[in-house]
Amino acid sequence: MVLGAATDGWAQPPRALDLPKEQAEVLRLGLKARLDPERPQIRYSQPRQVVATPHFLYVVDGALTLPAAPWISDQGYLEAFALARDAWRDVEGDTVKALMVFTTFDEGGTALFYTPLANDVSGLGIGRATELFDDTPDSPLDGVIWMGPFAELEAAGPAYFEEAFVHELAHRWLAYAELEQDFLPRDTLRGRQSSHWSFFFDTDRSPMEGNRWEVDGDRRTARATAAPPRFSALDLYFMGVAGSDEVEPRALVTAHGDVSPSWLNLRADTTPAHRLGYDVSLAAHSEFQVSIAGIIAASGRRSPAPVTHAEWPVGVVLLSNGLKRADRMDFERLDQRLRHLAQVYEEATWGRMTLALTLATAGRRGLGEKCTTVSECDRTQAEICGAAPGGEPMCTRGCTTNSDCDSQHCCSPSAQLCAFDCEAVPMPPVPLTDGGTPMATEPDPLSLNTPGSTCGCRAAGLDPTPLGWWGLLLMVGWLRPGAGRPRGP
Repeated sequence: MVLGAATDGWAQPPRALDLPKEQAEVLRLGLKARLDPERPQIRYSQPRQVVATPHFLYVVDGALTLPAAPWISDQGYLEAFALARDAWRDVEGDTVKALMVFTTFDEGGTALFYTPLANDVSGLGIGRATELFDDTPDSPLDGVIWMGPFAELEAAGPAYFEEAFVHELAHRWLAYAELEQDFLPRDTLRGRQSSHWSFFFDTDRSPMEGNRWEVDGDRRTARATAAPPRFSALDLYFMGVAGSDEVEPRALVTAHGDVSPSWLNLRADTTPAHRLGYDVSLAAHSEFQVSIAGIIAASGRRSPAPVTHAEWPVGVVLLSNGLKRADRMDFERLDQRLRHLAQVYEEATWGRMTLALTLATAGRRGLGEKCTTVSECDRTQAEICGAAPGGEPMCTRGCTTNSDCDSQHCCSPSAQLCAFDCEAVPMPPVPLTDGGTPMATEPDPLSLNTPGSTCGCRAAGLDPTPLGWWGLLLMVGWLRPGAGRPRGP
């Protein structure tokens, strides 16, 4: 995937990353109550509809219980997360540490966000996400992530989508650190919402904000250069896949003179330069080198201790409100995107953390493979378990033309299913004379549906028999003006 140009920045992102602090806490408390195992479970009169695909679970609110958009309170999100979590548990069991929800519909929200539900890691800093607590005692679930409309994220482009994806996942551990230094406030490393790195902190352009500050003569410049998301060694320490000895001191700008561009009012919570889309330069600056020792002195040492590699199980749900539904092509697009995002995440963590997205219950049989039920099929490729005339049941999908199938299959015209071999399209009835006597007709030599041919697997390659080509050439030669007559002098 190619990132957008640096000059585009994120001047008008479709949604902000994360909720305001107070709103986030209200939602967390509501979700704690909604997912309480002691709370009576709501059972709806209409069953929930689910489809398990290799990398996500499609859930349809068949009872239309979700509120109409726009969601002006947290109630819609509470119901949506509960619906997604219950469906996941019913299909896959309690298997994930994070549950990420995409939607087929626009709920009218303005932000993507992570909501913590449990934490068993000490030494992350300060704030609710860093405290040792467990609001899901019957589950390994640590938190939920709202990604909103998948179509909206796709339209925003890969630069926004990729960074938003890794950003929200990383909020499990980041950025809540404190610093112990005599002349600096303890929260000096933090910026926006006190859960992102400060604009003035050199984070090597972390997805969790901050900047990559470069020496530019007598100035410090934060570059807007576009690049794939990449965590810093400090990020990876908190995420549990880098040792404290790998974290080198990083610069923190503590004072500065004039700013370029001059109209920009800089604060700790200012949007990073790479999202603004232009370089930010500071003159007459002073800075302090932040060491991991000062961070550990204030935040505590991380426990459990970091490891060299970790796998993080994440459940992904595509949620429909029952009115706007997804089809197989939507499944295929989301599956492709998730596989790419998992690779982006692994590369962003220097190859030290991988995401486990695979559903154990999903079908794995591809298009054309034999089946007894559609649940055995990969639903990103197949819609049904069916058979073309004379064939055995196989994983397939509906079609009207060969372009609806892949390169190994053609469209059976009578069954309207993708198949390996397709029967010929029925020929028109033989015309009759006035007396009812059939008139002799010859097959059209230019037809791609002559008896014995297939609807597309061979015909799409224009592969008639050699005799067919000779017959065509002879006929064209006979019909040419003057053909068969002696030439003149």
